[in-house]
Formats: sequence, C-alpha cells, structure tokens
Amino acid sequence: MSNNYSFHKKFIEGEYISGFWNIAGYAVTAVNSFIIIYFLSLREFGLYQLILSVIAFAESLTAGFLGDLVSTDFSKYIGRGEKGLARKLFFEYALFKAILVLVLIIILFFSAGLVANHYGKDIALFLRVAAVALIFRVGLSVQGLFFDGSIYFKAQSVSFLGELVKALFIIGSVIFYKLGILEIILAYVVGHLFSFIFSSFYFYSLFRKTLA
Repeated sequence: MSNNYSFHKKFIEGEYISGFWNIAGYAVTAVNSFIIIYFLSLREFGLYQLILSVIAFAESLTAGFLGDLVSTDFSKYIGRGEKGLARKLFFEYALFKAILVLVLIIILFFSAGLVANHYGKDIALFLRVAAVALIFRVGLSVQGLFFDGSIYFKAQSVSFLGELVKALFIIGSVIFYKLGILEIILAYVVGHLFSFIFSSFYFYSLFRKTLA
C-alpha cells in the first residue's frame, strides 16, 4: 500500500509541477511572440521562422530511436542501482551527441552561404548566429534524459526561465537599442544559453546525488 501511495504521490507531484511551469512558459512565450510579430515585418518574420525551422530540423537529426533506447536502459540501470553502467552509458551518449552537434554546426556554418543566394546575404549571418543555440538545445536534451531517468521534476522550470531571459533581452532591445531580426535571434540564443546554465545547476546537484 505504501509503495502505491508513494507512486501516486510522485505522479501527482510531477503532473502539478509540470503543469504549472508549462502554463508559465506558455504565458511568457505568448508575450515574446506578440512583441516579435509587432516589430518584425512580414518578410523578417518569415525569415525568422525559416531559421527556427532549420535549427529544429538539425536538432531532430540528433534524436531518433537511439534516444529512446538509451533512456530505457539508463532508467533500468538507475532503478537497479548499477551506477557504473548508468554513468558509462550516459557519458557515451553525451559524447555521441556532442560529436553529432559539432558536425551539424559545421554544416550549417558552411551551407549558410548557399542559403544566402536565395534569401539575401543577411540570412547567412542570422543562420550562423542561431546555429549556436543548437549546442545548448542538444545539451538540454542530454540533461533531460538524465532528469527523466531519475524521475526529477525540479528542472521543469528551466524552459520558463530561458523564455523569461529571452523576454527580458527583447524588451531591453526595444527600450535601449532597437529590435530587428538579428536582436531577436540573439535573444533566442541567449535564452537557450541561460536555460542550459539553469539546467546545469540541477544536473550537477542530481548527478552528485545519483551517480557520484
């Protein structure tokens, strides 16, 4: 009975925390989207969405069936208390993802010039700046696997905090400088950077407790 109660309590806790931070994240994202739509021209907004689509597609190439397989085995090792195997699997997976994202960033940097032939020279700069966010997005996905395998809910706030930093960057650009597509892409990168930093604090704490 106590085991069932513990499971139910953990499940409810996870759903509550996840729901709260999701709603908070959606609210900040909506504010960001409204400001972006207001300040960008139709062409600029289209370029911005195109760049985000390219980055999202590149990130998807680092996922696939391998992530699900690793997540299942990692959770199994954690549940059995096999720290050595869990640690080895996690670092091998992280190294694989790091190599893959490095290759993708190199491809994006060199292919940006080709894209510029069709959409204008500025998009090459925009795409290269946005490509930096790919590092942090993939880093977050690697840490997310660790959080999921350890059933850790505190890191749910990371996405909200990243969007909040992005919103502050955008608002600061409006007040003190200007807001164009480059500034919005910089805000996008900075938001992911801070998401990764916030996530890393949770990751370090949990790693020491779980696998150190």
